Amino acid sequence: MTDRPILRWGILGAARINSDVIPGLQRSDVNELIGIASRDAEKVRAAAVHYQIPYAVVGYDKLLNREDIDCVYIPLPNHLHGQWTQRALEAGKHVLCEKPFVTEPQLATELFALARSHELHLAEAFMYRHHPKTHALKHAIESGQIGDVHTIRSWFTYAAEDAASDIRFQPSMDGGALRDVGSYPVSMCNYLLSAEPVSVVAIQVCDTNGVDERFYGMMQYPNSVVALIDCSMQSQSGYGVTVVGSLGSATLACPWYSHEPPAYLQVDTASGTEQIVPRGADNAYFLETENFAGVVLNGAVPEVTEDETVRTMRTLAQLSHAASTS
Repeated sequence: MTDRPILRWGILGAARINSDVIPGLQRSDVNELIGIASRDAEKVRAAAVHYQIPYAVVGYDKLLNREDIDCVYIPLPNHLHGQWTQRALEAGKHVLCEKPFVTEPQLATELFALARSHELHLAEAFMYRHHPKTHALKHAIESGQIGDVHTIRSWFTYAAEDAASDIRFQPSMDGGALRDVGSYPVSMCNYLLSAEPVSVVAIQVCDTNGVDERFYGMMQYPNSVVALIDCSMQSQSGYGVTVVGSLGSATLACPWYSHEPPAYLQVDTASGTEQIVPRGADNAYFLETENFAGVVLNGAVPEVTEDETVRTMRTLAQLSHAASTS
């Protein structure tokens, strides 16, 4: 037996991403997965059996009403994030909500204010932000290793298996390439520069339903730094981020699934090529939920803060508006 405090979790939704998040919760010393809820009885029963989750229920409110659950993870479709984050906070639960958090920056601000009023922790689930490879890239910039930053190139593309049945192609569900995979490059650029763009130019390529299946953006930051992003749900799979400076460049070949190889940050300067393998590398989803528990149980500093999340929401909205009016 141990007296160590435990954070007891519930999951709202039987989403595919649960297969990445649940193993970390179940191997943790500070987290315990108690229950899962879905609107689909067959899916939630199957998930409970597969992952050996003690409690499975049809209906999200039933899970939120349980007193033995301290917090919830929300991997629901984008258009449900705001509604169920609010319901969970009002039920007295801490919330880890999948990215992108919500579509409106003002709503994000209001939900964080609601969390504070209930003395609850609310965080957006950007797992890559918790990984030491990401931190190593920021350190390469802030230490001056590559000189003054001039350009960031960041991309994330994939080919959807079946667009007709994919919720990310549904206009009513706040989908689209920008909010799905484009939110990663946007988040990364803002994080690396500790800023948001002062101006943007954007182009979107939409399907017959008006959903952006490809999105391209150019963002100008303070000090004349320019970031170029592209994302797609209908292109060959690919991802990466390269920061070009006055003295060199730094590249992560696998920035988003950061726990997958290659495990190093590559830095190229006049002195040659250096491959930096950061310490403390682990599964990014595990690091994410461990940080969440640390904040709730021990007052740790959240890796992804309210200010960062709201800043990302503003930039996504700025890009979307620029593309729709171009």
